[in-house]
Amino acid sequence: MRKVKTNNSLVSGLSLIIVMALAISCSKQSSSENNTNQGPPPADATHIYVQDSAFKAYLIAKICPDAFDKDGRLDITNPEVTGFTGKMVIDSTSKIESLNGIAYFTKMSKLVVQYAAVDSINLPTTMAVDSVMLLDNLDMQYVNVKGCTNMRYIRFENLPVKSLDLSNLPALNTITGLASKRLSTMKIDNNANLERLITIGLTALPTVNTSTCPNLQCLILDYSYAVTSLNLKNNAKLRRLIVTNATGFKTTDFSGNPLLETVQFDESGVDTVDFSHNPELYSVSMTYTPVRNMILLTNPKIYSLALDGCTHLQTVDLRAQTTANAWYIDFSKEIAMSSADAYEYFSYGYSSPVQTDKCINYQSATRKIDGDKADLYGGIRVPQYLDASGLSLTSIKVNDAIKNNYSFVMARRTNNLVPPPVITVYAADKTTILCHDYNPDIETCNN
Repeated sequence: MRKVKTNNSLVSGLSLIIVMALAISCSKQSSSENNTNQGPPPADATHIYVQDSAFKAYLIAKICPDAFDKDGRLDITNPEVTGFTGKMVIDSTSKIESLNGIAYFTKMSKLVVQYAAVDSINLPTTMAVDSVMLLDNLDMQYVNVKGCTNMRYIRFENLPVKSLDLSNLPALNTITGLASKRLSTMKIDNNANLERLITIGLTALPTVNTSTCPNLQCLILDYSYAVTSLNLKNNAKLRRLIVTNATGFKTTDFSGNPLLETVQFDESGVDTVDFSHNPELYSVSMTYTPVRNMILLTNPKIYSLALDGCTHLQTVDLRAQTTANAWYIDFSKEIAMSSADAYEYFSYGYSSPVQTDKCINYQSATRKIDGDKADLYGGIRVPQYLDASGLSLTSIKVNDAIKNNYSFVMARRTNNLVPPPVITVYAADKTTILCHDYNPDIETCNN
């Protein structure tokens, strides 16, 4: 029997081919197995991942439970997203740190973020949201509401932001900003419908540009320590102005504000005022300011004047004023409100020369010497020695109609430490002198 020779090289080659084939087969099998266990699909044009698990849980629980697919992606075309018109409230109980994805709820009507750990609000695209409240969010470093072109109201409080851009928002009517002590820049440019800007405790804000807000009626900068200047020339509809505790704020030009009704500069640095272009003015409060003269010849409607503690004041001219009586709000309602709520509700002041739906209580100046029960100032308070521990007032010119106001009595009680101011009484024509030296205490002319 003939022996068959084996070709070793051929056998080796065949073995290698078999091994490679088996390896390829195993590789394909492994690849196939991996495909069946691959990760979730990526986000796409209609499906996104809400990265903050707490925000995702909030949306599932309260807003859009059926808008998430089996892989956990939010379907931004789902009617629960595109058709949501309600209110979102994000607070400390939700533990949310990021609101990425909220901008897809374009028809949301109201947004409240309060006591939350959220570090930013980013709403850059057009939304229907009507009101936004960002309150006591101590990590919130960035706010973008450029897409909120339908927003009529925004309130922010105690935010650590250094700048805030609220410009180019055509529907915006009211801005209320509170206790954001780092805010040094606030833009409100080109807001044609803005009527009210109310701030309390924005202690780093040096000014605000209102020149492109032609419908602004109420400007309140309360406890605004850093304010140094305001340009109000283009605010022809301005009715109420408050700037308090701004020691660097010395004066401003009121010539462009013919409808101005009430001004409050308490504890500010204002030393010069000119109200000659403000015939509608009826209330001025400048307590504890360095104002030197108060001339109100062109302001016959004034019935409220608070000048307590004005130790630099020399002359007060009230020849045009004929009453210290007015209608006032129910102050029990004001006391029950926060300062911000009160400013919003009583936007145009706490008193009025005529009865209104809010000013319902009539108060008048009275004198016991004339048979009344008490000595009441009404709305007029000129500087008094007891209030200021000093008095520079030398001259008070008054209309005959108000010469017996009890405030004038108190202004003359200087305990002989300084000469009392001389009170000169004028007739209704504001030029004819009826008495050169009047004593309102006993209602007698001394000469």
